[in-house]
Amino acid sequence: ENVILQDVGCFSVSCRLVDSYSKGRCFLAGDAAHCHSPAGGQGMNTGLQDAANLAWKMAAVISGQATPILLESYGKERRPIAEW
Repeated sequence: ENVILQDVGCFSVSCRLVDSYSKGRCFLAGDAAHCHSPAGGQGMNTGLQDAANLAWKMAAVISGQATPILLESYGKERRPIAEW
């Protein structure tokens, strides 16, 4: 059976990463901080991990179990994952 090619499209990956994951009291996570290829769910998984990392830190600070300095580790920990 012959196959007729009707259209050809190009797909290019446009990966992006912010310079900083936070500024003052504003924090970025997921696609707001980085964009990846949709292959393998890397962007979704990285975004969910960002949210989990930031959530427990914010909860610890809000409850008084940690000082706000803990939040400074968020970008330092998550950026290397997004760069990979």
